[in-house]
Amino acid sequence: MSAARSSETLMLFPTVLHVTHHMQAADLNALLEAAINSVRQEVDGRPPKELACTMYSTMATEPDLHLRAEFSALTEFVKEEARSFADALDYVVSTEGALVRKCWLNVLRQGDSCDLFNDTNSIISGVYFVNAVTGGARMQIHAPTADEMIIIQKSQITDLNAAQIFFDGEAGDLLLFPSHLVRSWTLHDAADELAMLHFTISL
Repeated sequence: MSAARSSETLMLFPTVLHVTHHMQAADLNALLEAAINSVRQEVDGRPPKELACTMYSTMATEPDLHLRAEFSALTEFVKEEARSFADALDYVVSTEGALVRKCWLNVLRQGDSCDLFNDTNSIISGVYFVNAVTGGARMQIHAPTADEMIIIQKSQITDLNAAQIFFDGEAGDLLLFPSHLVRSWTLHDAADELAMLHFTISL
């Protein structure tokens, strides 16, 4: 018999994700695909040396794609959704509103993957899926509590004890999340490429 008068399990530190699908995704993505083709012809796509990645990425070579006119419509959409996300979290937003600080292109080709990383000097991060590929790489978000010093056996995996979750975005999906969250990409074992635009946002 338990000697406890009462007990309560408090879920104090949830991981919050914000998902939105663009209403005119097909039209927007057609414009973005043309812009992305131009970027890939112009910009060296070697990812930062400190990241264990093989994909095409302008993270280090041109992280200011939001300043290009071709990406302005998407950038405004991201800013609007970032403000909505901030309101849901009761974050104070400056009079200037949500500001996109960086935007870069990542393209996963067959055989590509990306190891763990997160974004520094940022409050909110985002990934916009220009397309989706069946059987391709999966975005893996790692729980802040997943760094266990001792391997813990679990009778079942739940939202409270999962070390990571997968997010499989559809074309036109925007995923926003706190910038400190660590994520990675599994092996892209599909013939078609997976293109995404990544954002960092300040408030």
